Amino acid sequence: MIGAKLADPSKFCLNFMGDGAWGMSGTDVAASVQSNLPITTVLLNNGGMATYPGGFPTAQEQYGVSHMVGNYAQIAEGMGGSA
Repeated sequence: MIGAKLADPSKFCLNFMGDGAWGMSGTDVAASVQSNLPITTVLLNNGGMATYPGGFPTAQEQYGVSHMVGNYAQIAEGMGGSA
């Protein structure tokens, strides 16, 4: 999303991501804030990596990937974004 905004800063950028994706790339919020690139992110929170039902039995049992929690708005605000 940052690359798209850099390519044409006049365009509105809307980023849809799930909570699992946020865990992998949510820090892009900090990079966009530091670069003064306004990007709107909509987070779809289903509490886990449910797009792969039954696909991660070891990860679900050992690491709880199906029980992800957090206040993502507060995390974004902590990186300088707004919620």
